[in-house]
Amino acid sequence: MKNVMEHIGTLYHPKTALVFYEAKGTNAEVYVEYFDMDRNGSPINAHPLTVKEAQRLSKALDTAREGSKAF
Repeated sequence: MKNVMEHIGTLYHPKTALVFYEAKGTNAEVYVEYFDMDRNGSPINAHPLTVKEAQRLSKALDTAREGSKAF
């Protein structure tokens, strides 16, 4: 069996999770819940996404300066 670990890049650990809920109907509203993760990677401390958390997410997703790496 070949060892492929040397070819794997940076190891990322889960820090947070977002769950999107959507109401049914023509005027479907969306609710976003934010979870912290415990040391085992399990979601804990659920709460509505705050403005500050949404701003951090927006900054993380902003790839304008990384044109070739955009999602």
